[in-house]
Amino acid sequence: MPNGTTFTAYSAAGAAAIPRLQSSVIGDVTVNTASKFVAISPIPAGMTYVSSKLIGGDAKTAGKATVTFCPTLTTPGCTASTGPNFSATTLPFLQVGLPSSILVNGGTSVTMPTIALTLRATGAAGTTCNFSLTEFQTSLAVTAPLVGGQTANFFGYPTTGEDTGITPPTAPPSILGSIVIT
Repeated sequence: MPNGTTFTAYSAAGAAAIPRLQSSVIGDVTVNTASKFVAISPIPAGMTYVSSKLIGGDAKTAGKATVTFCPTLTTPGCTASTGPNFSATTLPFLQVGLPSSILVNGGTSVTMPTIALTLRATGAAGTTCNFSLTEFQTSLAVTAPLVGGQTANFFGYPTTGEDTGITPPTAPPSILGSIVIT
């Protein structure tokens, strides 16, 4: 990709299955609904944001999801986590989310819209620009044995997959695609 070139990249999410039951040490937890879906993707180093829009999605998300360009952590509507496990989220980033009023029933699936992201190559020749997803957030309304109705907020980040306890160790994010500036 020659420096100064403007192009549009597309990122399509696969369907996310919301479980109906989740095993736990106290018994099966029923997932009633999921809401507050948020996905965060940094703008690759060597690229400058031009614009973005959402295309498609399923009946639950089409025309309801939003995309926000976040040049700072304090930009209105931007909710990226800043703790040590979220160090892969760099500025600026894109945030795609659904309003909290949209509920997805446990035992069903949801497909977020495709992101059409227009960028300009601005890095030095030889710069590899990597695209990744560094955070995912959602909230679950569950019914658990012994305690009843609860809310479980999930803040996900890339992990090594090792089962070392309650907080899994971080890992570099998976590269979804790359472009080299020439």
